[in-house]
Amino acid sequence: ATSSAATVTITAGENEEMATGSASMDVDLEVGDMTVTISVESEDESTTTDYTLTVTREANMPSAPQNLEATSPAGGQVTVTWDPPSNAASFTGYETRVGNGAWTASAGTATGGSLAVTTGLQNGIDETFWVRTVTDPGGGADVVPGDSASITAAPWPVVSTVAFASTTIRESAADEPADATQTDTTTVTITVDGSAFSDFDVMLDFADEMQADLLTFTGQVTIPRGQTTAEVLVTAVDNVEDAGDADPVVILEATLVPAEAEDRTAVAAGTGVTITDDDVAPTAPTAVTSTQVGTTSTFEVTWTFLATQWGTSDVGRKFQYRFKNAAFTDTAADNALWMDVAGGTSVRAVNVTLEAPATGTVTYNIEVRAVTEAGNGAAGATTQDRAAS
Repeated sequence: ATSSAATVTITAGENEEMATGSASMDVDLEVGDMTVTISVESEDESTTTDYTLTVTREANMPSAPQNLEATSPAGGQVTVTWDPPSNAASFTGYETRVGNGAWTASAGTATGGSLAVTTGLQNGIDETFWVRTVTDPGGGADVVPGDSASITAAPWPVVSTVAFASTTIRESAADEPADATQTDTTTVTITVDGSAFSDFDVMLDFADEMQADLLTFTGQVTIPRGQTTAEVLVTAVDNVEDAGDADPVVILEATLVPAEAEDRTAVAAGTGVTITDDDVAPTAPTAVTSTQVGTTSTFEVTWTFLATQWGTSDVGRKFQYRFKNAAFTDTAADNALWMDVAGGTSVRAVNVTLEAPATGTVTYNIEVRAVTEAGNGAAGATTQDRAAS
């Protein structure tokens, strides 16, 4: 009989022509052949007959390793990892093989294992990596191989540098000055540390996604077989940024697209590109004055503002005003005092209420400014004294 179980149950049969009876017992089995002798004694104990049975127990082999994954940590290198087999009975280790090479013992535990191949591989050429479980029966016998699993993967070079051809560009070609060196475009060169035997793609992206509206470019480019660089044309977007902010510095970063290299850390440009803002915020209103309406606490604030003062943006145009019986400071509280002037861009007056103090005199500071999507314009200002009644 042949079995992979650890025990075998022997049951006596019945014979109609003889006295009947039955008995059974469990016999522990080692891996390999085992001779079991069964002695049958007659009921009157006068006769004993021996029966010999040879039982072969085969090793209970584990299944194949699971969830193989392959990554390329560097050019010419592949690392394979795996989880243990679902059936780990009698499992004592792993063996691995690269391509049609020989099986060799590999590091691993009951929780899985890994294989790092650092030589003999070519960038861009697929290779098959095999992993199998083995069982060591002990006693000097050869290990018994179990089921195997495989994965195909290729190594890939590493991105070494990302570099802008120019460190300064203007926001849009339409507003370029006469100086031909100040354009709205430049190129980014992506360099890898070695060539590959097949084309592969590289992804270019913003290091800071909040700057994604500042440049346009093709996000995925191909480095052809045998080459180590790719160039990407980037163009500054003619958007409406706050003209009062500092010119933004944009940094791009590159990663390889092949699955074996997708977990690598992105490589960023060492120096970003500064985008010179071509937007102009409005200038300050002039001739700001306040005039009391009768004997009330209401004062009419008027100002002068020409159409040429709006700057470069015609979007979001409006006037704002604020007043305070103290000096203004650059704080969130004082910036929250700004209020929109109703009536549109043709209005040049707004009424404010300036309460008189209980005693003495107080001086109100009053400011008016123009606002567009290009930014907040500088404020025109006046003061108004209020004395106790």
